[in-house]
Amino acid sequence: MFSPGIWFNRVSGGVDAFFVIAAFFLMTTFAKLGKPRGRDVLRYYGSTARRVCPLAAVVLLSTIAGTLLFVPQIHWREFAFHAFASTIFVENWWLAWSGADYLRQDLAVSPFQQMWALSLQMQYYLLLPLFLWAIAEFARWRDLGVRATWTAALGTLLAVSLAYSIWVTDRNQPWAYFDSFARGWEYMFGALLALYIDRLPKVTARHAKLIGYASLMVLMGFAAVIPVASSFPGIAALIPVLATSVLIASARAGADITPLTNRPILALGDISFSFYLWHWPLLIFWRHWTGETSVGLLPGTAIILIAGLLAWATLRLIETPFRRWPVLLSRPALSVVASALLMMPALCATYLWADANRDALRTAQAQLPNFSADPQAWAETDPIVPDPLLAKSDNAPWPRSVLQGTSPTRCATRNRSQPGQCRTWSNR
Repeated sequence: MFSPGIWFNRVSGGVDAFFVIAAFFLMTTFAKLGKPRGRDVLRYYGSTARRVCPLAAVVLLSTIAGTLLFVPQIHWREFAFHAFASTIFVENWWLAWSGADYLRQDLAVSPFQQMWALSLQMQYYLLLPLFLWAIAEFARWRDLGVRATWTAALGTLLAVSLAYSIWVTDRNQPWAYFDSFARGWEYMFGALLALYIDRLPKVTARHAKLIGYASLMVLMGFAAVIPVASSFPGIAALIPVLATSVLIASARAGADITPLTNRPILALGDISFSFYLWHWPLLIFWRHWTGETSVGLLPGTAIILIAGLLAWATLRLIETPFRRWPVLLSRPALSVVASALLMMPALCATYLWADANRDALRTAQAQLPNFSADPQAWAETDPIVPDPLLAKSDNAPWPRSVLQGTSPTRCATRNRSQPGQCRTWSNR
C-alpha cells in the first residue's frame, strides 16, 4: 500500500490487493455466522464506521486546512467539490464524472483524489453485507444451501463485473479506473476466496512458502516491469488480484513468509491505508509550495516520514480509542450515529468553504462591468482586477474568420487509445 507515486508515476496494484483483502475479511465474518440476520449487518456497519470515520474525518479536515494554506485560491472552488464528495464517500464517482486521470501530474490535481479508494471501499462495505444477508434470506425461503447460493450470486456478479471492466477500460480507461462497477469483481474474488479457502487442494508448508514468495514478488514487481497504468482495472488487474489471493491461500496453508510476518512489517501494515490517505495531500501541498511537479529524494523521503508519523498518530490517538470505546462496542446503532457525527465537522467545513467560494466568485463577477468600462483605472489596483478566480471562465471569442462560412463539426471516428479525442472530423 505504500504508493510509489511520489517518485514513480505508475500504478502499483496495492489498492487492488487491498480490495481483495477487505472483501476476504468481510466474507470471512459472514461465513462464520452461517445464516446472518439483520442485526449482524448492523453490527458490521457499526464496527466498520468506528474504524473508518475517525481517520476519514481527520484527514479531510487537515486536507481542507492545508489547501487553504498552500493551494492558490483559483483552485478552491473545484477542490471544495472534491472535499464534499469525499466526505459523503462518492469521490470516485466525482473523479470519473469530471474526467480525472489518476496519473495526472500537474498542479491542478485535487489533494482529495486519494479518497476515491476509501469512497469505493465504503460503498462496498455498505452494499455487500446487505447483499449477503438478502441472499441468505432468499436461500432460507427457498430451502437452499446458503453457501451454494452465495457462491452462485457472487460468481455471477464477478463474471458480469469483470466483463464490464474489460469493456469499459477499453472504451474509457480514466472513467473505468474510478468506476465502482468496474472494480466490483475484485471484491467478489476476495469474497469467494474466503468461502472456499479451506477447501483448496492441500499443499505442504514448504511448497506453500515457495508459492507465497513467488506471489509476493509478482505483487511487488509487476508494475515496474509491465506498463499497466493505461489498462487498469481491466484484464491487467487480474495480476495483483490473483497474486494477492495466492498469497492469502499460502499463508493459510502454513507458509512462513518472513517479510510479511516480522513485527516491523506488521506494524507498517497496521498503518498502511492511513499512510495512503495522508501521503497524497502532503505530496500535493509540496508541489504547490515549490511550484514543481517532480519531487526529489530528500523531499520525497520527508513526505514518507511525515505521512508515516501522521498515520501512526491517527491510529494510536484517534482511531483505536474510538474503535475500542466501551460505550460503543455493544451498541452498533449508536456506533453508526457517533461515526456520522464525527464526519459532521468536515461536512460543515466543506459547506462553509464552498459558500465562501461562491461569495468570492460573485464579488469578482460584480467588478467586471466597471473594469470593462474603464480598464486603465484598474491597472494598478490590489488585489488584481479582473480577479484570477474568473480565469477558468475567461474564454476568448472565436475569430469572425473562423465562424463565417463554417458549419458545426462532429467526431467521425472515436480514438479508443485516447478517450474523448477523435481520429477524424467531419463537417455535417
